[in-house]
Parts: sequence; C-alpha cells; structure tokens
Amino acid sequence: MLLLKYANKRSEIYRPEFSLLSRKFSVHYYMKEQYALVKVSHHLGFRLRLQLQTAYDAKAQLGEVTLAANLSDPGYKFELASSVPTIGLPKATFKFPCGEVSLEEKEDEEVKRVLSVNGIVKGPIRNGVCTALYKDESLNLRYSYKDDEMSFIPSISLPSNAVSFAFKRRFSPSDKLSYWYNFDSNYWSTVYKHTTGKDYKFKAGYDSEVRLGWASLWVTVSCLQLIDQEAGDTELSCLRPHIVLGAGRGCGKGQVAQARVGDEGGKAKTAPMKMKVQFMLQVPQDDIKSSVLMFRVKKRWDI
Repeated sequence: MLLLKYANKRSEIYRPEFSLLSRKFSVHYYMKEQYALVKVSHHLGFRLRLQLQTAYDAKAQLGEVTLAANLSDPGYKFELASSVPTIGLPKATFKFPCGEVSLEEKEDEEVKRVLSVNGIVKGPIRNGVCTALYKDESLNLRYSYKDDEMSFIPSISLPSNAVSFAFKRRFSPSDKLSYWYNFDSNYWSTVYKHTTGKDYKFKAGYDSEVRLGWASLWVTVSCLQLIDQEAGDTELSCLRPHIVLGAGRGCGKGQVAQARVGDEGGKAKTAPMKMKVQFMLQVPQDDIKSSVLMFRVKKRWDI
C-alpha cells in the first residue's frame, strides 16, 4: 500500500508523510524533517511462533529490535525489545487476555538507571468495561459504558485526581456526536460525524485546548480496471464514487470492467482497486486568516 497523508485522525496539523507499506516491510518518509523510518517484520516459525521485528530511524541513526513469542495458549504473548545501539537491559512485556505488564530500565535524575513497571488491566463490570492503566507512577481508572445509541466514558487519574469524561450519542445510522471534557483543565472538544453510504464521510469539530475549529471530508473513489481479453493489456482509471458491477461505461469490445469498493477501514483483499481522498480545513480561533486547507490520499496496490 502506498500512502500520502497530511493530517492525522484528530484536528492537529500533521507533518506530511509518504509511506510504502507491505505485510513484512514498510518505509515512512517524513518530508518536512527529511528522514526515513524503516520497519521489517519476519516470522521465524518454530513451536512458539517467533516473530522478529526491526525498526530503524535513518536520521537519528537509532533502531529497535523486538523478538515476540506467541505462547501455546491463545491470547498470551511475550516480547523482548532492545534499542540499537544497546543501552541497558531490553524491555520485557508479557501480554495476556485482560491486559499486559512491561518492565524496562529508565534514566533517573538521582539514579542513573532504574527499573520501571508499567501495565494495563481491563475487565467487564455490569454493562461496561473497566480499565486500569499504570504508567510512570500514575494510575488512570476508566469505565466505558456503551449501548446501541450512547457511550459514556468517565475517567480519573491518581494521584493528581484529574477527572474527565467522554460522551457519544448516535442519533441515526449516519449521524453521531462526540463530546469530551476535562474538569481539571476545563478543556473540551466536540466532533460531529455524518456518513453517506460507504463513499462519503463528513466530520466537523472544535478543540478548546488549541482553540481550533476544523472540518473534514472523506471521499472514496472507485478505480476501474479495464482488461483487454484479446491483447491482455490493462488500463486503470478512477471514476466517481460508486460501485461498478459487470461491464462499465466506456468499455470497448473484448474488455471487462472490474472494481471493488469498501468502507474506509476495508482490507486489501476486499478492496484493492479503491482510492480515498480527505480534505481538511483548520480554522484557528485567534487568527482566522491563518486557516489551513490540507489533503490526505490513501491508495492501495496489490504487489
């Protein structure tokens, strides 16, 4: 998959990125910083189903090597990750069905190297899911309740006692409103989402922390592949967003049209001939003249 994006999933301005992704190999090139991040993954096999993953930052000349073992029982996994060049002991992570626990060395002001324990545990309580996250000597407790029309997610952080909550309301299959509020900082954000079929997705929102309003439109474009059965040639063209079945308009004699269209999160096997384009407008509250219009393109090729 080849990916060019200029905005992330939230409302922040995102650095331009050009990515080439495959199942075992990926390259991410960040245009503004002019550096590349290379990732390689390989299954070693054996009874423990070992997997070796490597990541390398070409600009910082730093990398990470991770060895993961899927244990015999499903849902259990053990990982060892070490930085390159090596600094201290590798990070050990044990994952289980209801969470994970990790142990790693970190630098401290008083002590050069100290062991740090992080972990997350979650489980069902009544009609929701309770999650406990412990990281950097801070504990975050969150409860998530969700039904067909509403979601309510309160959370509290200890020992700071910072309380926040998220509320989501679905008015119809195509309309959804989300709201988030932090009682400690009084920051809030809201997002409205509207979808039309599987080809159009519109979002608009506001974030009080960065004082920014934004609007986003996703468009799924069907790509039509013309296959000349007599000459064996192929031609690829992009049409308006719609599903193409059978022979398409503009096909000549001996040509067959093939196209597949899926939703935004579709997999490669179900939608290899589509392209998704996002347009995003960001309007700062304090300086409307510095508004930014960005775009993001996602296109997948089967290799």
